[in-house]
Amino acid sequence: SLRKSSLFMASRLKREAMEKQEVASVADRPKALDRLTALIEENHRTLHRPADYAPLVAMTSKALGKLVKKHFGKTLTELIRERVLKHAKWQLLHTLRPVKEIAAEAGFSDELYFSRLFKRTTGFSPSGFREFETAIRGGRNLSM
Repeated sequence: SLRKSSLFMASRLKREAMEKQEVASVADRPKALDRLTALIEENHRTLHRPADYAPLVAMTSKALGKLVKKHFGKTLTELIRERVLKHAKWQLLHTLRPVKEIAAEAGFSDELYFSRLFKRTTGFSPSGFREFETAIRGGRNLSM
């Protein structure tokens, strides 16, 4: 629908603006955040809570949360969730795997919880996201 495509485009534009903002501050970013982003990249399928990452960068959850908010303008939970959903979106666009399988691979034992989180974040259910993206690509999934 037009509403969904407008929401999707607004979300995409916001994400792109945030990514540009993120690039500007890389030079003055503390090393702990570089380590954190690497850890999230490596462990986003199994570690979903801020408390999972704080000890790995030798900080308290509270201190790490403040640092993330200051430098990325979002919470640590949001940062982790974005990476998890980035992986899920890639899977939805590049494979024909069932949502249940993608949710499990992303570290969610509950497919319904994963679907609610996905919809709350993107405005689409996982299958709706796949259908919409496939439709705007002329009926082709990127795996084809």
